Amino acid sequence: MKFIKHIEQAGYRVGRNRAFCDFLTLSVCALSAQEQEGQYLQVAKSYDAKEINEFSYAFAELVNEMNNRGIGLKDCLGDYFMEILGNERKGQFFTPEPICDLMAEITEPKGDNFYDPCCGSGRLALSAAKINRGMKFYCADIDLQCCQMTLINMCLNGLFGTVEHCNSLLDEVWRRWVISRHPILLVPFIFEVDLLECQEAEIMPEIAQPEPEQRQLELFFDELSLL
Repeated sequence: MKFIKHIEQAGYRVGRNRAFCDFLTLSVCALSAQEQEGQYLQVAKSYDAKEINEFSYAFAELVNEMNNRGIGLKDCLGDYFMEILGNERKGQFFTPEPICDLMAEITEPKGDNFYDPCCGSGRLALSAAKINRGMKFYCADIDLQCCQMTLINMCLNGLFGTVEHCNSLLDEVWRRWVISRHPILLVPFIFEVDLLECQEAEIMPEIAQPEPEQRQLELFFDELSLL
């Protein structure tokens, strides 16, 4: 895989492990339609211009390799992740792609939704999409880099849905992204949901909205004050 060479050249000073993690972050930012420029610049400032160019070349090569002779749905990132990070950090071993394809063929996903609570690099979703691309995909993982790989795989393959960085067993959600079609550019893009705003939106109506009877009394006294 040609993109590996560029990542390793970009990580000559910081190490390929960190370089790969930063490459994932930069790629997600690049697919976010300029919504994550602050995070992009924060990561990029650790590298010089030549190293940033290597990341750009790596992304271009990744897109070419994921094209898979026009077929797409190829998990290049997951293979490299297992090679350099899987053994060193958590002993992570993703389900081999042929097994994922077999599972998808056996289950024949024909519904509207696909769920994977421990998605890894998203290769089960890619296999399911080979049979039914029209589903809404929901993927989650406790590992941030796994979520980022899934986001990149889904976005570049035009699969729409949600990815959560969370503990699926305890239902603890730390970050959430949505992959949808950009309303202006009309291409798939990644949008990170502000979880704090979501929580406030759920709480505020209960505090701000008065009961109907109370509201009627308020309007009545308002009218009296105008007399």
